[in-house]
Amino acid sequence: MATIKVRGVLKGALVLCVLAAFWNGACSTSEPVPPHPGIQVTPATVSFNDTVGASAPGPQPIAIAADGPGTLTGLRAAIDYGSGAPGWLSVSLSDTTAPATLTVTPITTGLNVATYHAIVVITATSATNSPLNVPITFDIAAAPIPSIVVTPPAVTFQDTVGTSAPAPQTVAITGNGRGTLTGLKATVAYASGGTGWLTVSLSDTTAPATLTVRSANTGLNAASYRATVNVTGTGSPNSPQTIPVTFNLAQAPPITGVTIVATANMGRCGSDLAKESALVVAAANPDYVFVLGSDATPDSGKVTTLQDYMKCYDPVWGQFKNKTYATLGDHEVDIDSTPPYGTGMAAGADAYFGAARVGPPGKNWQSFDLGSWHVVALNVQTPGGYKRPESIAYHAGTAQLNWLINDLRSHSNKCTLARLAPLRGRVRMGPGPRRTSTRRRIATPTMDIAFRTCAAFGRRCMRTMPIS
Repeated sequence: MATIKVRGVLKGALVLCVLAAFWNGACSTSEPVPPHPGIQVTPATVSFNDTVGASAPGPQPIAIAADGPGTLTGLRAAIDYGSGAPGWLSVSLSDTTAPATLTVTPITTGLNVATYHAIVVITATSATNSPLNVPITFDIAAAPIPSIVVTPPAVTFQDTVGTSAPAPQTVAITGNGRGTLTGLKATVAYASGGTGWLTVSLSDTTAPATLTVRSANTGLNAASYRATVNVTGTGSPNSPQTIPVTFNLAQAPPITGVTIVATANMGRCGSDLAKESALVVAAANPDYVFVLGSDATPDSGKVTTLQDYMKCYDPVWGQFKNKTYATLGDHEVDIDSTPPYGTGMAAGADAYFGAARVGPPGKNWQSFDLGSWHVVALNVQTPGGYKRPESIAYHAGTAQLNWLINDLRSHSNKCTLARLAPLRGRVRMGPGPRRTSTRRRIATPTMDIAFRTCAAFGRRCMRTMPIS
């Protein structure tokens, strides 16, 4: 009996077991469902680094694979910029089924110095960890400031006292390295030998630029002067750059050649004017002295005599007699205001100086050579025009003017210096009403220097006449 009950219980349990298996699908006839893997990325984060002004960094790949058995499909990638600046990143997938490659590329256009953040969101169909976030960072740094390069690294000037300033020199200023060198400035610091002799100027405040360096010798003595030009640039790692400047100023060479002193209107006999003038001439120690008229005022009468020379001129100026050449003035020549206008003779000057120093008697014009110079002495003192004795007249067609023209033509290869008293009045230089100054005849293209005196008593106005 007991056995029958046991068998009944076992049959009931078996039925319940079959029902439970059926309920849980153990008796289903469909295919088994495959497993769904998760998304796996390598690397898990991406960083880019760049500098303003440089080319964009290259793209970086992210490998996408399944993290378990099964197939990972339906891959997609999107960018989430959050609250940051958008548009600086692009992504692309090589396939929608893993394994695949996600390429991440930064875009630098319009970006400033900053750190930019974004998230690449990767999704896959039925992936257990979809969506998967991949953080992306992009650091953009400021461009490095170039160092300063100066070429040449030093400047030297050479000059001589008394000459014009040497030509300016230039220094090229450039930047070494990527980026722009700005805020250029140049200042001068004097080291030795005085200040104020150097000036600098920049063509631009941004490299490349040109630094112009100028030296001036005004008021400087012979010496070696030194200074430094300091070139600075905003933020440059080697600012300032120093440029040593040296200015070697040599002593003027001694004057060589012939020294000539010209004087006239010595004043009355025994006057301080004559004595002081003689002291100046003696200090110059000239090779030659040119007296240009009114050497000694007549003691009586209107024409200087030999006695006047010996009494008034010789005690003061006789010390220079052996190096003196005389030109006649309005006290040395016998000229009258009415026809025939006097004798035209200069007896006192002829007797004191001699023909070699004052010209032939009755003419008193002459020329001679001093080294490479041709010297011309004229007898053209007051009065001018036709109011002179014919022998010493100087209007057109006269012996003196014709002699001057021929003399200049025959010595055209030499430098020419003329000595004369003041020209007064105007003279006719040819037929017809046209008149021209005799001075223009003297200032010909072959005349280099002309000495003359003013007629006013006691004045000195020796000057260079207009020359070509």
